[in-house]
Amino acid sequence: IFTAQIFQPVRIIRQYNVTKIARTALGYYTIYFTTLPITNEYICFGSAANVNGAAVGLVGPTTQTTTSANIITTNTAGTASNFDGIRLVVYGG
Repeated sequence: IFTAQIFQPVRIIRQYNVTKIARTALGYYTIYFTTLPITNEYICFGSAANVNGAAVGLVGPTTQTTTSANIITTNTAGTASNFDGIRLVVYGG
């Protein structure tokens, strides 16, 4: 059995303090900041969904630095997955 994941281009719709986003693997992204936080003591949280509403996922951090945050998007089974849209909030720092 062969399955393929088609990666859509990553684009920022509203970029409040985000320079760019890079998809590094299935469900994994690096978020780069415009204005760097003073420390890496901030929180990242959010949600992910597909356009048709068929799948909903969670967003959580994997590593955080003062230049970027690595996040993972997972499906309801906890498996790394890509989604059509991600809403991410970064607070603190």
